[in-house]
Amino acid sequence: MRPSLFLLSVATGIRIMYCKNDCLRDYQQEMKLRLFEEWELHRSVMVQMPTGTGKTHLLAAIV
Repeated sequence: MRPSLFLLSVATGIRIMYCKNDCLRDYQQEMKLRLFEEWELHRSVMVQMPTGTGKTHLLAAIV
């Protein structure tokens, strides 16, 4: 498992995933940079990556 930090709220029982840049793979880091470039040009963008390539980790690192 990649170094991510999972936080659990005792009051709500909601699990929150937090991922820093150091837990992204090279291709995820590249996609992150490309996303920011596209956001400069367009109001909304869509990420399309194959199953199991870490889209959730990528977006968690952005948020």
